[in-house]
Amino acid sequence: MILAAALTCGAVMAEGVSSANIAGYVTYTTQADKMDIYGAPFVNVGGNDISIQNVQLGAGADASGQDMLMVFDPNTLTYKIFFWMPTTYSADYMTTYGAGWADAGWVRQDATINPGQGFWLQTKAAVTVTVPGQVMAGDQNTTTTVGGKMDIYTGIYPMGMSIQDCKITSGADAAGQDMLMVFDPATVSYTIYFWMGTTYSADYLTTYSAGWADAGWVRQDVTLNVGQGFWLQTIGDCEVTFTAPQGL
Repeated sequence: MILAAALTCGAVMAEGVSSANIAGYVTYTTQADKMDIYGAPFVNVGGNDISIQNVQLGAGADASGQDMLMVFDPNTLTYKIFFWMPTTYSADYMTTYGAGWADAGWVRQDATINPGQGFWLQTKAAVTVTVPGQVMAGDQNTTTTVGGKMDIYTGIYPMGMSIQDCKITSGADAAGQDMLMVFDPATVSYTIYFWMGTTYSADYLTTYSAGWADAGWVRQDVTLNVGQGFWLQTIGDCEVTFTAPQGL
């Protein structure tokens, strides 16, 4: 459930860097003991990638370090798992930090999350999660996939979107085998959509241009919440573009 998405226009300063982009934050509320896919629709103020430490747990965080964030590596098909600790340490245990993400040894980790990258999050109780940052410029709304590699993505703007706003703009498979999967934590299952060169209305009387459809080629306009993640797998290397909000 999304609680808030607050944005501030104007120049923002960070580490001496001035930015004319929009800065703000999104806030989620997790469901207790439900694993779900989230994402970071921001970069750091100044334009750099954010760290997992920018994904901040608030009220409800587990004091014993059982809240978990998992980042998927498509190259090894494995996860890097991090735990929210009330106190974290440097690798040599000589320096202590406040609450943050750490490995199982309580060592603080600053793993990078790229713009549009998704991750799994599971908390013992319902927890507020805040991700601050800067909105990407409208001309930076394109990413690329690696053929045959499934990975987790999210929309790169702090706003809800239809799956149709995630467009394969080059390299799409003509046979409709490129796939987008939306996870439902309530049923612990996926709904799968395919990128079709032509899509149809439910009664097949109306045709549309390329877009996401079910296995029957029926166009689907499923809404994703702010920062909701999804799986994406393309047969070949593809360019993927997210529809930019007006004014960016």
